[in-house]
Amino acid sequence: MKYFLTQKDLSEMDSLRRELALSRQNVELKNVNLLDLKEDELSEKKGESMRLRDELTLTRIELMDKKEELMQMRDNLSSIQKTLSEKEILLQEANDHLAEHIHETEIG
Repeated sequence: MKYFLTQKDLSEMDSLRRELALSRQNVELKNVNLLDLKEDELSEKKGESMRLRDELTLTRIELMDKKEELMQMRDNLSSIQKTLSEKEILLQEANDHLAEHIHETEIG
């Protein structure tokens, strides 16, 4: 009778070992599947990150071009303002000269 219980116990232990081995295989398969999934997600994120980096680089280049354009416009406006100031001075001198000439004509 003791032998029968021992044989039964051994059989049950073998059954439990097989069940444990299957459980481990299932866990390993799930881990591999999760790892593959995470690698795919990581690859997608890396691709998206690279695309965004390229987009950012293009935007920076565009902003630098726009900055150069604005600086050129500012320089042009400054030149125009200087020219207008010079013309205003010349017009004022011409007005003063004309007023003096008119005054001399009236007196003389």
